[in-house]
Amino acid sequence: MYRLVRERRSFLDGVVTREDVTLVWMVAIFLLTPVAVLLHEAGHYLAARHFSAEEIQIRVRGYCGFVTYLPGPTFDAGK
Repeated sequence: MYRLVRERRSFLDGVVTREDVTLVWMVAIFLLTPVAVLLHEAGHYLAARHFSAEEIQIRVRGYCGFVTYLPGPTFDAGK
């Protein structure tokens, strides 16, 4: 993030350099991947909530995440 802010002028100037490409990859790996993991786990959370699971918890730790829940009264293994 620091490098993106520091090099924003050369990054946004319209000329694509090797450093710009490297910075795009760094942003994709270090900033966008954790956001994608969060969105992915939010989908599991919403599905569990939709099917009446109880005590739903979402946990995201950087590049990995998981959702835990207890089956509710209308929640069965087929769902």
